[in-house]
Amino acid sequence: QNSEFRYPLSSSSPSKAEYDIEVRLVSDALSSDFPQNNYASIHKTLENCYAYDDGSAEAAYGIQGEGSSGGLAAVMFCPLAPDEIKGVYMYFCPIYGNKQADNFNLKIWDCQDGKPGSVIYSKRNVQVPKDNMQQWILVTIDEQLQVSDTFFVGWEKNSNKMIAIGFDKNSTSANPKYYNIGGTWKQSKEPGQIMMRPAFGDIATPV
Repeated sequence: QNSEFRYPLSSSSPSKAEYDIEVRLVSDALSSDFPQNNYASIHKTLENCYAYDDGSAEAAYGIQGEGSSGGLAAVMFCPLAPDEIKGVYMYFCPIYGNKQADNFNLKIWDCQDGKPGSVIYSKRNVQVPKDNMQQWILVTIDEQLQVSDTFFVGWEKNSNKMIAIGFDKNSTSANPKYYNIGGTWKQSKEPGQIMMRPAFGDIATPV
């Protein structure tokens, strides 16, 4: 049922707002009422980026092995309104023995038949921040890039070494993940979310 939202939210921050939302069910059935079961809460953060993940990495996601050089990984996003992508937040994870690849190519594709289509932006040889792991790193977009329809954000490997991106195994409500080895895009079946977030608007304030 559609109805007017009666509790408008406000924030003093221009780029981030955090809310704790609580819902309680009140009943007059005192004899069989269990108050501890009539309560639900959730913490939400509204920021300048789209995200499927909850901000916590339980694992790492990547493409590895012989013949994986040139391999591609992509995450689908559907913008709520036309906007300009200013950068991409990526959560890099360490690999045992520091065997993370040195660099990668950032890629953004349009959507064709529900999968990544034509490349609409590419940034070559982005350095992997090996001394600055397990936190959000912003990879900036160097040109004006407007999106108004479904698009994909991801990376292209420049070697057989792995690009390890944080993987949130607790958020499984959607499956926007795709990979490409050998020229064919396939949907990833691993439950969870790749920790990549396209950023819009003011990106001067860290995520």
